[in-house]
Amino acid sequence: MFVDHTTLEDAADLMRSKCNTFEAQFCFKLTQYLLNQPNYKQSDITILSPYKGQVYKIKELLFAAKLKDVRVVTVDDY
Repeated sequence: MFVDHTTLEDAADLMRSKCNTFEAQFCFKLTQYLLNQPNYKQSDITILSPYKGQVYKIKELLFAAKLKDVRVVTVDDY
């Protein structure tokens, strides 16, 4: 899924990698939506990002919600 929006990236973090809080929250909410459907489980979902900073931000949200089996990786690690 691709989503078009106009929200800019956050300032560079210590990893010097790009991230976008809006996109991370969108991925998190979409993941929650899919998991509320009868045919999906955490291990069925993979979130790909080109940036390690974005992966970290998404993993933070998922961890806080105890969604540890959703796969979140960079494109290079897929």
